[in-house]
Amino acid sequence: MTDETTEKTIRVALITGANGAIGQAIARQMAALPKYEVVLVGRNEQRMVETTEAVQVATGNNRVRYELADLSRQADVLGLAGRWLGPLHVLVNNAAASPRRRLWFHQPPSNIPHLPRDRSTAAPQPSGRPSSQKRYRPQPSSHPAPDGQQRRAAAG
Repeated sequence: MTDETTEKTIRVALITGANGAIGQAIARQMAALPKYEVVLVGRNEQRMVETTEAVQVATGNNRVRYELADLSRQADVLGLAGRWLGPLHVLVNNAAASPRRRLWFHQPPSNIPHLPRDRSTAAPQPSGRPSSQKRYRPQPSSHPAPDGQQRRAAAG
């Protein structure tokens, strides 16, 4: 078999968020498959080196490598795309990203329409009962009690 034929049969899998527990498990499973090259993507170089070595040792697959990229940053995504050579057969998008700045609204934004709230959909209002009075009374179960006796409804 020639090198050209071997290259055509090798499948390339890219796994983002590969240094997390789920990403590592996916990487081990993919690398254990015959004829797979696995590319791990993560932000922390030390963790990526450790993960890559661990996957190679666990699977015996030397076609495991890593790329550094913070996928929450557009420049890193474009850099990874620019460095990518060759085909990509499997993409596992395991990376999670959250906005750098959380948005909290004390009032709804003005561009979101509000539905009128009629009485049938309004939230229940307190009834004015003292908290000692219960509003919910459980119904007796039709299943036998653990001692085999039938449960009886409490009088009251």
